[in-house]
Amino acid sequence: MDRNRAKSNDAVPNDAVSQADIDRKRRQEAREEERNESRHSADKSLEEGLEDTFPASDPINVTQPAKSPQDRKPKR
Repeated sequence: MDRNRAKSNDAVPNDAVSQADIDRKRRQEAREEERNESRHSADKSLEEGLEDTFPASDPINVTQPAKSPQDRKPKR
């Protein structure tokens, strides 16, 4: 039974983890944190927009609308 328990342990010894693996994991965690902060910021902006426009008949627009054909033409 001890053999099965030893085989089921998926932990990696510290000496088997390279510095590149550690750096890669840190960069991944930093990207995830940045995404979470970005989502939080967007949620906060949306919440503020909702509070500023309440009560209103039209919901706020979260995204910027695409440019119209006239807007795409260069100004002379």
